[in-house]
Amino acid sequence: MRTPQPEGPPATLPGREVQSLLAQLRDGSAARDPAHLLTEALPSLLELTGATTAQVARLDGEEVSITASAGAPLDWGGDAAALLTEPEPVVPDSWEGHGVRRLVVRRLPGGLGVLALAWTVSEDGRDATTLELGLGLLELSLARLLAEGELRDLSARVDNAQQLALMGDYDWNISTDTNRWSDQLYRIYGHEPQSFNASYERFLSHLHPDDRDRILAIHQHAYATGEPYQMIERVVRPDGEVRYLSSNGQVVMDEAGTPVRMRGTCVDITEQVLADNDRARTAARFRSLVESCPDAIVVADRAGKILQSNGRAAELLGGDPVGRLIDEILTGEEPGDTSGLAGSGLDGRALRLDVARASLNDTAVGDDTGDAGLVAIFLRDATTRLADEAVAAHLHEAQLRRHQALEINDNVVQGLTAALYALEMGDTGRSVSFLRRTLAAAGRMIDDLVTPLSGQDLHPRDLVRTTAASLDPADTP
Repeated sequence: MRTPQPEGPPATLPGREVQSLLAQLRDGSAARDPAHLLTEALPSLLELTGATTAQVARLDGEEVSITASAGAPLDWGGDAAALLTEPEPVVPDSWEGHGVRRLVVRRLPGGLGVLALAWTVSEDGRDATTLELGLGLLELSLARLLAEGELRDLSARVDNAQQLALMGDYDWNISTDTNRWSDQLYRIYGHEPQSFNASYERFLSHLHPDDRDRILAIHQHAYATGEPYQMIERVVRPDGEVRYLSSNGQVVMDEAGTPVRMRGTCVDITEQVLADNDRARTAARFRSLVESCPDAIVVADRAGKILQSNGRAAELLGGDPVGRLIDEILTGEEPGDTSGLAGSGLDGRALRLDVARASLNDTAVGDDTGDAGLVAIFLRDATTRLADEAVAAHLHEAQLRRHQALEINDNVVQGLTAALYALEMGDTGRSVSFLRRTLAAAGRMIDDLVTPLSGQDLHPRDLVRTTAASLDPADTP
């Protein structure tokens, strides 16, 4: 059946019962727990409304669970469970059998369930205003408690996100000089969260001395124009550590155009700045090393276009090679050649170059680094080396001829001289002996000094000439 509506003129609000309910709501709110608030408030709600039963039920799957109750218990089984889903509930038949004559159902905020107030009499002298007052106070308290919980949860999530992102935010009230910093911004500055009022003067005291004038000028420009700002600033922590912040903000003006607030965020980019500085120093050292290298160095892409070069390359090639093709310079290069290659300078000079190549990466084609296929090519003027090698070869040949001359002198000339002397003395036997020994020595010397022909070794007294030596006396000195 339908729930009877109360009739009659409004009665005086029961002040004691209202105060009792408010006290219970305060006690429950202090615990920051909606279930605790309901447990504390339902008895006072019964007293205020004159109901005999107050229960909060929730549907968990197919089961009904009671999360808070006061007064006489009621069974939520059978037809009573429909109260959790029906838009206009009526007193269930099973409850009528327990004497329930009147029923008010309210869906509580935040998915807390359904509050059912039941009376065993149709009227008890309480008017609708009293009922709505009690229910309204309860719903407002629950809504506030839920909102506070959501706010705490949101604040915790924001703080956690800011810690992970190394980011903080600020909101400075210019007229009162009160500055609300997020917890993470305090940590970035090296302090415990909310440990002091971050006034503008306190903010300035944390700035690196070399940055203060610049930051003040940026802020003053923003005050004057209302334009947003962005800057890199250094702050000094209490322990002396310097941190780099990327800060941005905006000035909020009132209707008269007067700055009233300044809001913004700060991101700690210290690690990024230090890494960039390290890379810059490394790049500078590497560039210095490249520039001091005696070789010309060019960097070419996969198509052979020169992208970078050092100063020595311009000197060697007679001009800046950047933007030119390496094939314009190495005109006589063949696969596998690395030394003494024919080349052409950018000024038209003929060059002889020693060449070495080195891949700058091992990335596959299609790599998005932009460096795939880059090659460093080292060029050195081969003219001096070739001249030195020619001199060395000539010297080696001269030394070899001298060695051969000494060998001939020691092994042939002296033997022939001794044989001639013995012959002049009339000692034919000794002369023949000297000649035989000289001939054997000459054969051994020739075997040692003459390069084998057609892969065959030479033997003493083998003929290697295509024509015999002349024995014409006219050829004898």
